[in-house]
Amino acid sequence: MTKPGSRFEVLQAYRGLAAGALVFDHLYGQSQAHMGADLVPGVCRFGHLGVDFFFVLSGFIIQHVHGADAGRPERGGDYLWRRVTRIWPLLALLTTLKLVYMLAWGAGVRGEKFELGAIVASYLCLPQPGWPVLDVAWTLQHEALFYVLFLVPILLGRGAWRALWLVWLVLIGVALARASPPSFPVSFLVSPLNAEFLFGVAACVVCQRLSLDVRRASALLALGLAASVLGFWLYTNARTSEEKSVRLVLACGLTLVLVGSVVLERAGRLRPPRVLRELGDASYSLYLWHGFVVGGALAFWARLPAAFREWPRVFLVGVALVAFATSIALYRLVEKPAMERFRRLRPRASGA
Repeated sequence: MTKPGSRFEVLQAYRGLAAGALVFDHLYGQSQAHMGADLVPGVCRFGHLGVDFFFVLSGFIIQHVHGADAGRPERGGDYLWRRVTRIWPLLALLTTLKLVYMLAWGAGVRGEKFELGAIVASYLCLPQPGWPVLDVAWTLQHEALFYVLFLVPILLGRGAWRALWLVWLVLIGVALARASPPSFPVSFLVSPLNAEFLFGVAACVVCQRLSLDVRRASALLALGLAASVLGFWLYTNARTSEEKSVRLVLACGLTLVLVGSVVLERAGRLRPPRVLRELGDASYSLYLWHGFVVGGALAFWARLPAAFREWPRVFLVGVALVAFATSIALYRLVEKPAMERFRRLRPRASGA
């Protein structure tokens, strides 16, 4: 059994790996745009699949931390406050920073981002057909939807959650089976990405309710890794947005990886390196901040002295290291203190 609220270091390590993959995805894209050469390995262009891992991990973590609140409506306010303070302070800060850039220069910024509705939606994590002010924050719209829907088991109990879960998966399946995708906002609600949160919830429930031994956990981990490789390969060969729904195969593999990894850590057979655990702690800062570093540094590539431009790969490695280092600093100096300060202001739950 998995004790609710206990911390699993492997989950943090995986968060660090997922965020790191996104850094190299954007490093690949920006280097192609500004440096005009294949300086970053081509496989890095699929680093955005780290988002899928984030979503599965998020579903697992929310179930792990708040699953015991099911059927306790008095816990709803505390739950929402914890979720808001987890993502909003840093999002608001960096969205404001991006707005300052937009208003001062605005070079390379899509026109739709200057619309008032888009700006308000960006601060509130509301779904929108275009891009939010901070590009990477589009994933937080799905995260916020999942947070809101997780209120269902808290307010109405696990039975209502199972029903909602089933209906949601059926609707996603129906949308995938259609010849043409639905239009916004239905497309947002039935996006295959939303199913990945539910996969994470399922992984957590399995860990909480089943007593898996080390041998079975190792087998699940191996099977999950194989399925993840298959899903990755299928995705790299997909050509249309509909075909790219095969990323769910990857998500299924990652779900099995989580189950096997958590059981092995619980048994003392798996302990990730400290550097990955620390990177995982800072993964949200890394996710939101790295674009400023990567995009900003590579935009100045053509203006650098010729002596610097003779070492393009060294420059790219340096940019990546700066992105990681400054993100860890941002977490320690800004994100963590802000989150703790906001959480001290949270309303008391009557049933606590």
